[in-house]
Amino acid sequence: MQPADIENEADLMKLNNINAAMPAQGSADPHWYKTLQKFGIYILDQANIDLAGVDSSRTELISRAYYSEAFLFRIKNMFERNKNRCNIIAWSLGRNCGEGDNLIKASTWLKEQNKTALVCIDDEGSSFGDIILGPAKTAFSNYGKPYLIQPMASAFGNALGDLEPLWQRTLSAPSVMGGFIDSWNEQSLVRLNQRNASYYAYGGEYGEASDSFLCVRGLMSSDFKAGPCFNGFKNAFKPFLIKAIDLEKGVFEISNLLQFKIADNYHLFYTVEEEGRVRKEAKIEDYPSKPGEKKRVKIDYQTDNVAPGSDYYIKFSLQELTTSRGMQRMLNPGVEQFKLPLYQAALRADYKAYPELKLDETGGEILVSSPYFSASVSRKNGFISTMKVGPQAMIENALTPMLWRAPTLSDRYCGRAAEQAALRHIADAPAVREIKVIEKSAEIVKLRVESTLPLASNAPMVIEYAFHKSGDMSIVLKLDWSLAKDLPEPERLGWFVNTPFNLSRTDWFGFGPSDTYADRTTGMTMGLYSQAVKKNYIPYSVPEEGGNKSGVKWATLTTFEDKVWKISSDEPFHINHMAIDYYALAGTTRSAFEIPYSRNNSLILSAFLADLGDGQSCESVRSLNQKDRKYEYSFYFSLYDERNDPIKNRWNYFLLQKKQNL
Repeated sequence: MQPADIENEADLMKLNNINAAMPAQGSADPHWYKTLQKFGIYILDQANIDLAGVDSSRTELISRAYYSEAFLFRIKNMFERNKNRCNIIAWSLGRNCGEGDNLIKASTWLKEQNKTALVCIDDEGSSFGDIILGPAKTAFSNYGKPYLIQPMASAFGNALGDLEPLWQRTLSAPSVMGGFIDSWNEQSLVRLNQRNASYYAYGGEYGEASDSFLCVRGLMSSDFKAGPCFNGFKNAFKPFLIKAIDLEKGVFEISNLLQFKIADNYHLFYTVEEEGRVRKEAKIEDYPSKPGEKKRVKIDYQTDNVAPGSDYYIKFSLQELTTSRGMQRMLNPGVEQFKLPLYQAALRADYKAYPELKLDETGGEILVSSPYFSASVSRKNGFISTMKVGPQAMIENALTPMLWRAPTLSDRYCGRAAEQAALRHIADAPAVREIKVIEKSAEIVKLRVESTLPLASNAPMVIEYAFHKSGDMSIVLKLDWSLAKDLPEPERLGWFVNTPFNLSRTDWFGFGPSDTYADRTTGMTMGLYSQAVKKNYIPYSVPEEGGNKSGVKWATLTTFEDKVWKISSDEPFHINHMAIDYYALAGTTRSAFEIPYSRNNSLILSAFLADLGDGQSCESVRSLNQKDRKYEYSFYFSLYDERNDPIKNRWNYFLLQKKQNL
C-alpha cells in the first residue's frame, strides 16, 4: 500500500472510535507503524510466526533447540524495528504456537532488552506471558492477568452480531482490557467480468491457491466503503454511555468513558419522537466532560397529548467537533435510544363506509372481494394466490411459508448452509386435507386450511385466514415440527412472495436505515424510514443473507399510483423487500455483483429470524429453542388505495390485530 492509503486508513480508524490495532499474520509495513503513532492509535505488535496447520509437529518446532534461532531471529526483527514506537502496548511472539522452550528463550531475550515490555502469544487464551490473548468465551474467567479478546468478533461478511452486549460486559470486567475485530477491510481485487463490468474478485479467481471466501472479511469493502454492519461497530465503542435511571420521571445517567481526554469538543442532543416524528429536541449543556465523570440529567418529555397507537422514543445523539489533517469535521460517534412508557390504544375505524364483502367458492380458488380489494386462496395448496387493490396486483405468485434463510459466510464456514438447504422448499407444496369456510357474512370471511408437509415427515400445518370488507386480513400459521425429527430447527418463521416491480417503495417504522437483525441493532434507531426497493440490498463480495430490517412495528409497500399494502403483527417482525431474486443468494454464483435485478421483487416477512452470530463462533447463532417444536405466528395486512379509501390516514389504524380483534 502507498503511504497515502495507509494515512487514509488510520484517519478512518480514528474517526470511527478505533483506538488500537494489531497486524494480521505478522509484522506490517514500516509506514503503518509510523502512521498509527502519528494518529495516536495503540498497536499490539506481532512477530511473523504462525504454526497453524502444523499440529503434528508443533510441539517439536516450539521445543527443540534446533529451531530456537529461527524463532529468535523473527522476534528480534520485530522488536528492533519498532522498539522506539511509543504507541506499542505489547509484543506478541506469534500465533498458534503453543508453549515451549523456544518461546521462553525469546521472551527472556525481549525482557532483557526492555524490562517493562509486555509479552504474550496469540493462541486461544494461552496463559503464557504477561497478557492473555483469547476468545470471548473464556475472557471473563479469573486468570489474574490482563485479558485481550482476540478476536471479539469477525467481520466475516454479514456478521458482528451481539457485539454491543459483549463490549458492555468488557467495560464492567476489571481484568479485560478490550479486544480486536477481525478484520479491518476485505482483500478482494477489482476485475472485469464477461460483460466488461467491474466486480470484486476473490479466492482463486486469478489462478492462485487461496482459502476461497475466507479472504473477504472486513469492516470495510476493498475500496473502503463502510458495510451495513459498520454503524453498529462504531456505535458499540462510543465514548459516552447513557443509562435510563427512571424512564417515567425522565432521569438518565451519562458516563464519560474517556480515560485521558477532556471532552470539551463534544455536543449532546436529544429528540423525543412520536412514531418516528420529532416532537421535541434540545441540547444537553451540562454533560460530563472530565474523564470517567458521571452526571444525571432530568428531561421533560412534554408529551401531554399522547397520539393513539403511537410509540414514543427518546434518542440521544453525540456529535464531536474535531480538527484532523487540516480540516474541521463534525462527527457522529454514537447514538442511544430508549422506548418511553407512553401509549394510548389505537383508533377504532368506522367500517360503515365500506361496501359488503362477496365470497365465491365455485372454482379452484376461493375468492373474497369488494369494490376496493380482492384476495383468493388456492384449493390446491391453501395459500393466498392473488391480492389486489382495485385492478392492481400486489403479489405475483402464492404467499408461501418460509422456514430458511440464505446462508451467511459464517454459516458456510461452520457447515450450517448444507443443513439449512433441506428447508429451502419444504413448505412449497403441502398436502391439503381440508379447506373450510368457518365464518361468512357481509363484513368478514374466515377460512381454515389443514394440511401436512410431505417433505417434513407429514408435519401438520394449519393456516387461518380472516378477510374484512375494509381490505384488512389476518393470517395465522400453526406448525407442528415435532414430527420432523430428522430436520434442523427452522432458521425463519415467515412468508415469501414475489411483488410486482411497480411496488417500488418500502416505508417502515422499525430499526434502520441500514440492515438490522435481532442480534445487530446497535447504532440503528427505531424510526420512520423510506427506501426504494432497488436500494435495499447492498451486495457483499460473496452472495449471502442481507437486506433485512428488524424490530418493525409496521411497514407499507406502495406503488407509483399510491396503492398500498400495509403489514403489521402482534410482535415486532422482520421485513426484507429487495429487487433481486432472494433465492439467488443461496445459489452457486461466486460474486454478489453478478446477481442481476429481477423482473419482480422478493418480499420476506419473518416473525422469527435466526441471529447472524459473531462471525467466528459456530455456537453464536441462536435458532429456535422450543422444546415441543410447535410454532405459531401471525401477520396482518391492509390493502387500500391511499387516494380513494373511505378512511383518511389509513396507515394509523390497526384493524385486525388481536388487541382489537373484530
